[in-house]
Amino acid sequence: MDDESCKPCKRKSLEGFGFGIERTLEDYEKYAGLKFKTRQVHQETIANQFPPIISDYETGLVSKIKYCINVYKGVLTETDYDSAAVAFLDKDGNDLYRQDITGEELMGLMNSNTEDQFIQIWREYESINQPISWRVWPHSTSKGWMDRIEDKISYE
Repeated sequence: MDDESCKPCKRKSLEGFGFGIERTLEDYEKYAGLKFKTRQVHQETIANQFPPIISDYETGLVSKIKYCINVYKGVLTETDYDSAAVAFLDKDGNDLYRQDITGEELMGLMNSNTEDQFIQIWREYESINQPISWRVWPHSTSKGWMDRIEDKISYE
């Protein structure tokens, strides 16, 4: 190996590789199915389809939602949970997205870090609408559906 190959990479000039003068950034966004300002992606882009139809561009934009639901362990008092409904809700309380958790997963989260007073349930999905709140609704084998655990989502 010679001394040249051991040297750190040098930054190369990107001069001449800008947008140019024929198309705008907005033109590129529509071609690529992106909207940088709102951090949205077009549904067709996510599905690896051809660039979206320009006239229907705005209606197909979705946001990638990634959120951690923190549930206080003190409200999970039963030892025989077999599932829990986990949902993100719109302003009217309707489900925007729902992905349930098994009792085994729930109990695993309860026992994973005994020092922590909360369990963390992560969810990631695409949606046109931002959720307003979340709901975790545990089900006990012996007592049925327990109290719903809900909280608002803060966008600060």
